Amino acid sequence: MKERTLISIAVAAAFVVAPFTTPSALAQGSRAIIDEVVVTARKREESLLEVPLTVTAFTSDDIERLGLKELTNLVDFTPGFFYSENSVGRGGRFNRRLIFRGMNPRTDRQTRQGATLFIDGAPVIGSELGSTDNYERIEIIKGPQSAYFGRSTFSGAINAVSRTPTGEWGGRVSAEVANFGSTDLGAQLEGALIADKLTFRVTGRDYRTDGEYRNSGNPNERLGAEATTDVSLTLFATPTDQLSAKLRLHAWRDSDGPSVGIGISRPVYPEFFNCTPGGVASGNGSWICGEIPVVGRDAVGMDTQLTPQLRDWFFNPAITARYMFDVPERFGLKRTAHEASLVLDYELGNGMTLSSITAVHKNDYSSFEDFDRRPSAGQTGAIRAPAVPVSSSDSYNMTLTANKDFFQELRLASAADQRLRWMLGFSYFEVDASILSVNTFGGLVPNPNVNINTFEPETTAVFGSVSYDLTDQLTLNVEGRYQRDKVVEGNLGQDPLSATFNSATPRVILDYKPTENTTFYLTYGKGTNPGQFNAQLLARSPAELAQIVAAGGSGIEVDEEKLTNYEAGVKGRFLDGRATASLAVYMADWSNIVAPEIIPITTDAGTPLLVQVNATGGQADLYGVEFEGAMAVTESIRVEATYAWTQSEVKTFNSPDNLALAGSRSLTGSNNQFSRTPEHSGTLSATYFGSLGADMGWYLRGDMIYRGSIWLTEANLTEAGAVTTTNLRLGLEKDAWSVEAFALNVFDEKGYSGLQRFPDFTGQSGNGIAGAGQILAGFIPRASYGIKATFNF
Repeated sequence: MKERTLISIAVAAAFVVAPFTTPSALAQGSRAIIDEVVVTARKREESLLEVPLTVTAFTSDDIERLGLKELTNLVDFTPGFFYSENSVGRGGRFNRRLIFRGMNPRTDRQTRQGATLFIDGAPVIGSELGSTDNYERIEIIKGPQSAYFGRSTFSGAINAVSRTPTGEWGGRVSAEVANFGSTDLGAQLEGALIADKLTFRVTGRDYRTDGEYRNSGNPNERLGAEATTDVSLTLFATPTDQLSAKLRLHAWRDSDGPSVGIGISRPVYPEFFNCTPGGVASGNGSWICGEIPVVGRDAVGMDTQLTPQLRDWFFNPAITARYMFDVPERFGLKRTAHEASLVLDYELGNGMTLSSITAVHKNDYSSFEDFDRRPSAGQTGAIRAPAVPVSSSDSYNMTLTANKDFFQELRLASAADQRLRWMLGFSYFEVDASILSVNTFGGLVPNPNVNINTFEPETTAVFGSVSYDLTDQLTLNVEGRYQRDKVVEGNLGQDPLSATFNSATPRVILDYKPTENTTFYLTYGKGTNPGQFNAQLLARSPAELAQIVAAGGSGIEVDEEKLTNYEAGVKGRFLDGRATASLAVYMADWSNIVAPEIIPITTDAGTPLLVQVNATGGQADLYGVEFEGAMAVTESIRVEATYAWTQSEVKTFNSPDNLALAGSRSLTGSNNQFSRTPEHSGTLSATYFGSLGADMGWYLRGDMIYRGSIWLTEANLTEAGAVTTTNLRLGLEKDAWSVEAFALNVFDEKGYSGLQRFPDFTGQSGNGIAGAGQILAGFIPRASYGIKATFNF
């Protein structure tokens, strides 16, 4: 791995020392200046290099040249942001976690995340935004954003701004083919329906791949197959000089096969289990300490045969009557998503602006997967302690998630050219979310009387800001939000739980501009993550609740999580506009941290059951450094770099993982780090532009991407090793068309994308489900290569 890292550095450095070649006419005079980027991270237009926040922004050009097709791709180039998609060991497009500055939410439920995705200013339940071709800009804003963005943004926010049609007739078609049977076709068209009054933009995309891995349990099948169909329509109206209206309709479908992942357990990989930390996670106390070896790709496999028994268990009328929507009778994932939004802006005569955002989103998706992530059909094990043989080690899970939301915001803002600037707003947000999970393990028939968990919060808030220029260089910004969050949570068919959580989240920013191109800023801010319930406990009897409490479980109501953040930064433009850089240093106090526990109990009927309970009370210190820089060395050579040092120290925390692994629940005073995010990460990129005549240009780009090691759990015993990947792109540009050849992960680096400790439902690890455990792992993408052609008209 070290040798490949050195080679990657050499490849990137080679671009910097490449001989000078005069760029094409297309690039002449433009490559030597780093373009200015405008962001709306504070709900008004500001230069990225002047806004006193830590923001990473990707324009539509960035999205194109870096090949950023999903939010997962943005992680590589965003210091301080990580996107964990290892949901129960799956490497697919399921529940994904938005992790800012190491603040792992420790849940895959989209309604309980610490960060939120916004599309055109409206929050979305879930971390999916469809095709990135639809967006003019994607802003990743780090640190608590509760003052401006509100609910569930206490660690950060993602603000995606869709493209607005310009009114000039034109369009674009693109086609991409790559190995593993991958194709990606796209089309865009925009123009004026009524001159100077009404414009439109329509897009379509069809993406497919056969998957990167063969299933060792069924060599005729590939794992990781994906398919997406995405369409959108945007109408932009300017009926008067003062009024503008932007209506956007967006829909897409995902249809994926079985995902990629692997289960690492002691019976299968006994040579990996090298230590005895004192817990019972692997039956006899053995566990993996240190870095987990990367298994061979030929070992990736799982059970994916829909047998008559499974069809009868999961698709009989007693079960399907509980489903919230139609579910395909196959393994994999299916998603149907719809979005609609209307943004209105009206300029008043005195320079003030009245704005309105109205949006609705709907996202239904189902998954059917092998729980243990390895071929175990027909094998036997023991799932209880003392050991009780069972007829089958098969374990499967069907999960259905239905998310709907409605959002309304009104804002009144002063003119932007005044010494005293202000903004006042009101917002309302409601969510209707349901989740159903049906499981089988140990040969047990799925229970048709499973609970459908419901989550229906209503959030109202008033917010505002005041900015005052103390001098021509020094500005004081005071922002704040008062929020009432009514959380309604329960199980379908039962009386729900309800409580109201009130919070005030201020932020104060002092920014100083000693020169026109340099900004220093100091920030103090607070954020909260709304409270919640352990609604699943409503169905438990007193005897069952007693088991949960005895095992360390929590009560019905869970308090809000809180964050206090201090930040200092500097950003600016240097060398006559040829270089830009930003540097941020932060420290934060995270309190009332929620820790989920999976507790095995025996129901009153004598059936084994796993119950997830959320407890609170943890506290940790967070601090780190984030850097971004770009420089046009010459008109032909451009270099870019990012770096993040992300540090967390656990001060007080009760960890079920540490109990299972090391025999102690408490991590108080341990200074351990949180899981699922690297301490060190960064990129080094270089692009070389050349010419092949008067009207044809070419470019060669290299990206070296480093991701440090990631802890499996807060116990800090087991880790996924560091990974360095290298991407190369070679392209030709002439007038309206371009052709690009690309190679991603050129050296075919092997590594884990994430890790998760999970019960071994096969019953083969010993000591029953109360202690038996395994590690579920996802994989980084394999080496891929292809070609893309684009034509603009």
